[in-house]
Amino acid sequence: MHEGDFGVGRFYRAKPVNEGNESFPSAPAEHKPQAEHKPAECGPAGRDREASMTETNKKKIGKRELILLAAILAVAAALFAWNRFRHSEPAVLVEVTVNGKVVEMFDLNKDTDYIIESNERGIPGTNHLIIKDGEAWISEASCPDKVCVYQGKVSHEGEMIVCLPNLVIVRIMGEQTQ
Repeated sequence: MHEGDFGVGRFYRAKPVNEGNESFPSAPAEHKPQAEHKPAECGPAGRDREASMTETNKKKIGKRELILLAAILAVAAALFAWNRFRHSEPAVLVEVTVNGKVVEMFDLNKDTDYIIESNERGIPGTNHLIIKDGEAWISEASCPDKVCVYQGKVSHEGEMIVCLPNLVIVRIMGEQTQ
């Protein structure tokens, strides 16, 4: 470090106390910061070296990203296969719950038209459940957002239709999940 050097990239030189009218050292009026530090090798050879280092780093990052992506895909595939295996038994029942209490059970293979009434929290609500051709769905609901209607048809064991405002859950079950 040189005398008067106060940090990286900046160089101030103090004036002696007896120079000029000032009684304390200060930076020169025309101070301009020095240029940023360049690598030791300048010119075409230095630029080529920097470019090759950058390409090498990009290749390593690319390999790491591919390995991470492959690991994520492997975990997702394993979870998907486990879920399919877990829900592999045939769906046979439709369970209707209101506020956590089972109010009705239906055979999924028998066509049914049922109005689910709920009066939980002092707010009356209705959901129109239709079971036809081995599928169940909510065709109408008194809730404001109609998410349960837009969920569509369910037919596989473990699938659910949920209406939060009316506290209704329609769940497809297999024989073993009773």
